[in-house]
Amino acid sequence: MGKIGTVSLLLMMCLMAGCDSDNDSPPPNHMQLFFVRVGTADLYLTDFTQNQSPPTDKPIVMGFSATLDKGSAENAVKLFEKNSNTEIQITLSYLDNEKTVSALPDDELQPTFTYVLQVGNILKGAANETFAGVSVEFTTIPGTLAVASIAINGTN
Repeated sequence: MGKIGTVSLLLMMCLMAGCDSDNDSPPPNHMQLFFVRVGTADLYLTDFTQNQSPPTDKPIVMGFSATLDKGSAENAVKLFEKNSNTEIQITLSYLDNEKTVSALPDDELQPTFTYVLQVGNILKGAANETFAGVSVEFTTIPGTLAVASIAINGTN
């Protein structure tokens, strides 16, 4: 065997030695979060300063790349009021073949409050996909002032 044959044989032996037959399974799939909306207001997933003025009375809708495992979603999706760290009770419902989850706060959100939506890394896909976890902050729309009556010098 010549030099080229010897080098080829050594290279093939090195490559075969690096193969691990016990680890032939592919790495687990990862889910991605495609979007978060409050009503029709799209939220930025990284620049929270842009997340100003979503409505107070609409659901928070999240779209994922895979069908969700509902059991893990119930524990993974949480909403908090940022300053007090108070958890806001939400009711989850599922759309789009369970790739989209809608989180409706049990009570209307407060105007001009900052909230934190947390989707924990315990979220799994129906086919056991993993999720890295994410937190998204947003500040709700300012409230409106309604004038019920005006009195000038005691006269309405």
